[in-house]
Amino acid sequence: MVELRYPARAYLLVALLGAMTLGYSLSRIAEAKEYQDAYPFRAQFARLAGVKPLIAGERQVGYLSDQDPRRQAYARLYFPTQYVLAPTLLVPLEDARGAKFVLGDFTRQEDYAAVGRKLGLEPVKEFPMGVVLYRRMAAPAPENPASLVPRHP
Repeated sequence: MVELRYPARAYLLVALLGAMTLGYSLSRIAEAKEYQDAYPFRAQFARLAGVKPLIAGERQVGYLSDQDPRRQAYARLYFPTQYVLAPTLLVPLEDARGAKFVLGDFTRQEDYAAVGRKLGLEPVKEFPMGVVLYRRMAAPAPENPASLVPRHP
């Protein structure tokens, strides 16, 4: 049996490299804990699987969320959703006047049908985890002006 002996500097160097690797790994783990992505990209594929076939062929779909568009949470919902539903373009609701469908992407449980009604939308289908596909309600037909005039016998 051959005994390998190295200078003390070699052992010190290996110990130093090991300590630096451990320190780096611990800092990366701490950094990852700070980055709390509400809906990771991988989860979006499962979350939106039922939506994609219903909007296939649509160039634009309106986008509605319960998050403030000026906050980071909105971006964390919007961008992964846009990625999964591409090539269909998600457009904020106020800019999507001609879109046939509107995607509701919510973080809180609500009466999604009531939310849609307030905005002139009717639910097509509700999916798990706060996803709702809406269709714009048809504008009410204008009443016949002749029917508004009282008839005298």
